[in-house]
Amino acid sequence: MGFAIGDFWDTTPYEFSIIAEGYAERKQQDYDLAITQAYLTSRWVWAKKLPDLKKLIGKKGPKKAMTDDQMMKMCMALNKLYRGEVKENGN
Repeated sequence: MGFAIGDFWDTTPYEFSIIAEGYAERKQQDYDLAITQAYLTSRWVWAKKLPDLKKLIGKKGPKKAMTDDQMMKMCMALNKLYRGEVKENGN
């Protein structure tokens, strides 16, 4: 869903604050991505010997089955990352 400038007058202050927060988060993510890309690029520029590009492109490791504990840890990490709520069973 996009936000057109004509929609400004039809939004409540609360809705506008949510839109502004989302915009600020996207800008922060863009900034973080740019910094990460610059860092990784600098690592490649200064490397004495680069790995063969053909070995890097399309390289996928074998799929590994996760145990229940590993899956739970991954779910908890993703939940924390996306600021989710933790609900106990039955609640």
